[in-house]
Amino acid sequence: MGVVGQGRANHHDASTVDSMLDPDHEVWDVDNKANTWVTTETDARRYIQHAIQQLMEPGHIDINYIHESEDGKSVDITLVVGE
Repeated sequence: MGVVGQGRANHHDASTVDSMLDPDHEVWDVDNKANTWVTTETDARRYIQHAIQQLMEPGHIDINYIHESEDGKSVDITLVVGE
C-alpha cells in the first residue's frame, strides 16, 4: 500500500504520509462521497481491509505470505492474485 518498499517487512520506521493510509491521500477524494468519509488513518485502514476482504471472498486475491515481527506478531501480508 505504499508504506514500505516491496520485500521489506520492517515497519518500525514506516511512515503513512502520502500512502493510501494517509486520510489526505488523493485516493480518498471521491466525487460521490462526503469529504468526511475518511478523516483518520483508522478510517483508511477500515476501508482498505474491507476492500481486501471483498476481493478475497470470490478468490480474486489470496494471502501468499504472512510477515511476522521478531516476537511473532503478524505485521504484514503479501497478497497474490487468484486464478
